[in-house]
Amino acid sequence: MSDAMKFTLPPGKSAPAWRGWVLAVITLVLGGALGFIAGPIVHARWAGSAGTAAKPGLIDAAELATLAETLEKNQLYEEAANAWAEASALAPPPEGEKAERLFRIGKNLHLAGRMESAIAYLLAAEAADRDGQWRQSIDRLVLEGLSVLGKEDVRAYQAKRRLSLATGEPDDADKPLGEIGGEPITETQFRGYLRRMAEHMLAPTLGATSPDARDEAIEAQAERLAAPEYRQQILQQYIAGEVMVREALATGVAERPDVREAIADARRQVLLSAYLDDYLASSLILDETDVKNAYEANKARYVAPEAIRVEAIVAVDDAARTAASVAIEAGTAFGEVQAKFSEAEASDAFAAWIPRDGEVPLVADNEAALAHLLALDPGEVSPKWFAGPDGQWIRFRLAERRAERQETLDECRDAVEADLRMEKQAALLRQLEQTLRAKYDVVIHGVPETGELAKEAAPQ
Repeated sequence: MSDAMKFTLPPGKSAPAWRGWVLAVITLVLGGALGFIAGPIVHARWAGSAGTAAKPGLIDAAELATLAETLEKNQLYEEAANAWAEASALAPPPEGEKAERLFRIGKNLHLAGRMESAIAYLLAAEAADRDGQWRQSIDRLVLEGLSVLGKEDVRAYQAKRRLSLATGEPDDADKPLGEIGGEPITETQFRGYLRRMAEHMLAPTLGATSPDARDEAIEAQAERLAAPEYRQQILQQYIAGEVMVREALATGVAERPDVREAIADARRQVLLSAYLDDYLASSLILDETDVKNAYEANKARYVAPEAIRVEAIVAVDDAARTAASVAIEAGTAFGEVQAKFSEAEASDAFAAWIPRDGEVPLVADNEAALAHLLALDPGEVSPKWFAGPDGQWIRFRLAERRAERQETLDECRDAVEADLRMEKQAALLRQLEQTLRAKYDVVIHGVPETGELAKEAAPQ
């Protein structure tokens, strides 16, 4: 292995744990800066020896890098770390890429459960990371690794040390909202949690939205969750989850085969979702011509049904209903009776158009009320009262009727774009699946292909 990528932790001494760890950190940082040479943590098995008298190996550095990526994709993390280390021994990365390579080795060791070796490589990556590009990821993995090893005192020291590495005055985003074992919980972390919560809450409604509209909806929901009346409760929920995760790591539950499999599956789902989001954002483009053509081709979808608009008197009880009935029978204008005997806020609930297959606000028997109202003429006052919630009674006047009609493109643009986006998305995903099946040489034994792929693959 090359000088730039080899190191070991100093041997343990019979001294307090924190003192040994501080010495390890100092040695690593100095070693990274001076390029010291020591025995490798990850041992070469594929490559030959490095240097001027190098012996040829089975595969070269570029092939090792390809192998490492393949091993990562197949979740063979310890073998991936070995391959990255050996590729680095044969062809050390440029100075600007050294931190990334060390981080990658450390992360793979972390995922493989080799926490001590993982932390060593992560600290080496930290020493090589001149511009702080990997700092947050290194912080997270180092602290998780220390929790798994049960070194909570060292973890607390590392948490405080990492906070002190920040230069200058922290802005509002970096000011701690609290601490867990000396590790700060920052506004940035909390905001990220709010955004993930918002995205989860909105997931059922985001399928047909554009990327920009999706981001706007998530940000708006996150802002609502950050409101003072919810903020403290959600922060407590976030912290409760964090301490339970730390305890789960400390108890070793993450090493159970079923848990490791579930974590790997969750990782696959996150990767798939992120990849598809990026792919569709760059590939799914709607222009005005597409939208107009889709509207013209599917006009039957975009028809505004027959609808009515009503005015209502909402009487709070039997006495108010009787008084309002007397006034109407005496010839008092409907609006005057409404102003005198109706609850103003309840009456406002009837401002919107009610389609033929829609719902009449407040009434207990919607079907009966809608059929009755559709039979009235514009301006006609209903002779009937309909029961509402909490003892209320409702009487209507049909204000306006609107016949079924074709919607203009401007009126139904959102629906047209959503439908078109779903159609294009389905076509893009079918095309992507075909391309990737060919790229990765997919063969399914003993199961005949069905559906679109089978049709497209069939000989013409």
